[in-house]
Amino acid sequence: MSEGIIQFYYGEGHGKTTAAIGSAINAASEGKEAIIIQFLKARQEHEINFYKKLEPSIKYFNFSKADVCYNELDEEKRKEEMLNLQNGFNYGRKVIQTGACDLIVLDEILGLADLKIVTVEEIRRMLSSVPENMTVICTGRGFPHPGSGPSAPPGAAAPIPDRHSDPRRLRAGASRQTGRSVPAAAPAGRPPGFPSAPTAAARLRPGG
Repeated sequence: MSEGIIQFYYGEGHGKTTAAIGSAINAASEGKEAIIIQFLKARQEHEINFYKKLEPSIKYFNFSKADVCYNELDEEKRKEEMLNLQNGFNYGRKVIQTGACDLIVLDEILGLADLKIVTVEEIRRMLSSVPENMTVICTGRGFPHPGSGPSAPPGAAAPIPDRHSDPRRLRAGASRQTGRSVPAAAPAGRPPGFPSAPTAAARLRPGG
């Protein structure tokens, strides 16, 4: 069973990426190592140049080769970009499995399941291997439903985070697991259409 901390920032509101990157900067200020991997977002040179200034405390990766967002690509370019995104996903999985940092931000990773680039089961397996003392922050618009994505096995379970936050309801607070100043979890319950929320203290359960 994973003993790391897993947080989901999801919903239609703004602020998910900002909150996640803020957590990475906060970790770096404490002398910890952080990695940011962005998915589905166009390569922006000014952002890349900024993140390079934060190295080596924060390392930034965007495996996209396109200069526009994924949903703006034509079908042929989407097929090419899908391989790049899957490479990014595999790299994130390797970082988690090897415990290569203290905190990793997987920005818009939940959207990979929405677009059927990876399955919810693949995300669940990735998060089930989070080592002790590592924090993983996942962002995206939708909370992943069981059975999402290509070739998802019957009964595939959605990942269960330690903390879930809807950016429409973020407020300043401290993590009960670490004591660090981070966006507080949304109150119990999800917006209509989302699965029932686990408690903030719930640990990832590989079986569901």
